[in-house]
Amino acid sequence: MTSPPATTRGYDAAFCSELDRKYICPVCLSALHQPMQTACGHRFCKSCIQGVINGRTQAKCPVDNVVFKCKDELFEDKAFQREVLSQTVKCGNHGLGCAWSGELRTYQDHDGRCLYISVPCDNHCGLILPRFRLRDHAETCERRPVDCQHCNSQIPFTDLTKHQVLACQNLPVQCTLCGQAGIRRKDISSHIDITTGDCPSTVVPCQYASFGCQFQNKRRDMVEHYREAANHHILLLVGKISDQEQRISTLESELLRIQQEQDVQKQTLQQLQP
Repeated sequence: MTSPPATTRGYDAAFCSELDRKYICPVCLSALHQPMQTACGHRFCKSCIQGVINGRTQAKCPVDNVVFKCKDELFEDKAFQREVLSQTVKCGNHGLGCAWSGELRTYQDHDGRCLYISVPCDNHCGLILPRFRLRDHAETCERRPVDCQHCNSQIPFTDLTKHQVLACQNLPVQCTLCGQAGIRRKDISSHIDITTGDCPSTVVPCQYASFGCQFQNKRRDMVEHYREAANHHILLLVGKISDQEQRISTLESELLRIQQEQDVQKQTLQQLQP
């Protein structure tokens, strides 16, 4: 069983009928919490009488000033505690409409389930409202989780538009170059890629760029360039081939020279041998 509600001293509860004075602490004037009884027969909340004792070995009873030894003449009254916990109380939210009543010992169990207690919205929208209104509020809460229709991510309702405009990678968007719509945001970079893309408006280099053609234009216009510059491209290829042949010839001459030097060195070594 959970503990009933208590202040730093006595219980703070709305009793269904006027509480018998014997259950009231003379110090805090609330229902006794963990009652302690002095040798002279008076009862106090444990925290209240400890405040009176204040660490001393003996103290005066706050009711009749009778001196008692704190160690030997003060004891916990568990039987009386059970009597206090058996008193009937109303819910602290009875003014809001809660009709619950029960023994003080069951109060906190009820409090954890009371439909009239004010609780914060589970969606952290900042609203505090009675628990019984949570379900209806959850259906219209501006922070209620909703699924993005494009990527299925759960997003707070109030952030959905921002998510779709700025972040959702599956949102169909329009290519700013060619105007094609319905392309997923995450596919735009592939669509406009100068090598593997298919955007007709992407400016791409000529496929003969490595041979020296510096022309570039929109992908859709490159077919015309290839047709018009066919002879130019052939000349570039011929020039490239000629350059390669010249390099090969140079390398062959260099290789022949090295081989000849090696032959001379070989003959010299043979002559030096005894």
